[in-house]
Amino acid sequence: MILKNIRLINYRNIAFQDIQLHPHWNLFYGANAQGKTNILESIYLTARGRSFRNVPDRDLVRFGERSAYVLSDLERKGRDKRVEVKISRVEKKRIRVNEVEMENTKELAAQFEVVLFAPENLVLVKGGPGERRAFLDDLLRAVDPAYGALVRTYDKVLSQRNSLLKSPGDSWFDRQLSTYDDQLSSAGSQIAWKRKEILEEIRALAPRFQASLSSKQEDLDLSYQSQLFEGEDPTGPDDLAEKMKDLLFQRKEEDRSLGYTGLGPHKDDILLRLNGLPSRSFASQGQARTITLALKLSEIKLIEKYKDLHPLLLLDDVFSELDGKRSTFLLETIGSYQTILTSNHLVEGGREGTAFRVDNGRVHVK
Repeated sequence: MILKNIRLINYRNIAFQDIQLHPHWNLFYGANAQGKTNILESIYLTARGRSFRNVPDRDLVRFGERSAYVLSDLERKGRDKRVEVKISRVEKKRIRVNEVEMENTKELAAQFEVVLFAPENLVLVKGGPGERRAFLDDLLRAVDPAYGALVRTYDKVLSQRNSLLKSPGDSWFDRQLSTYDDQLSSAGSQIAWKRKEILEEIRALAPRFQASLSSKQEDLDLSYQSQLFEGEDPTGPDDLAEKMKDLLFQRKEEDRSLGYTGLGPHKDDILLRLNGLPSRSFASQGQARTITLALKLSEIKLIEKYKDLHPLLLLDDVFSELDGKRSTFLLETIGSYQTILTSNHLVEGGREGTAFRVDNGRVHVK
């Protein structure tokens, strides 16, 4: 997949910019707070329908303007696609792919394969379980067309079950709860099974990347943490569904007391261990950065495997804390992918590409 160009109108500090991108290496460099990351963010916006910086849409509109517009032209498996996003301070966000309105932003994951590394991603290591679940879910949405609908079904039933748990008990409570338990176990067991399977594939890749990035000084291990996989191993999703249903029944009174469902894939986590110690508690900032890179490099390889195409790479300030050896390994690993990255200074990518200097929201080809 190749991103050909991106057009920005009233986006953040950028009034208007039409940027033609190189199919290999694209470097946006300049001093801090000039708009480099805004460009990466705008590309991610057209790929996922949201900012990766966890800000309201209205903050993406240039100060003093009513709306912002971002357009991306890309080629995917020999076919041209145009993705448009319009953000307004007063109206609902609109997203179109080849002039067809998208009803759900999650549909974009199947249109635009992108892998992002940004300082915000360090929450994968240091943040809560929800951050790590989101990493697996985003990857599964990208490689499994049915996964998004599965998660939406689970979330809907989970919300209904939690509402029921807060309601006064009466004659129909147990019957309704049993219905929700059946539905929740069916969807939840498939989610947990798919997550565990994809994590096993990451587990085969990430430790090798971690070893290379750390000059073989760091040993990374990953495991899926879930009550559903404790004890005897289930033989498949159906077996796991029966186990989940039994566990939900066993903790019915506890859930009623809590007022919410305390078991299921919405409570699961990924345990990351570096040299045998939990990374969330013991990894340094530099180690967390390297672990995140190892996970992202694994994500790249799995998208390539399942989608039979190269995803677009977005790297925000990735080289600031990497020494020469680690930087060289990273550049060699991503050498065959179209890459868009930011830096405070010129970085030699070792391949054909374009460097853009960014100055106060204006982009200049070097």
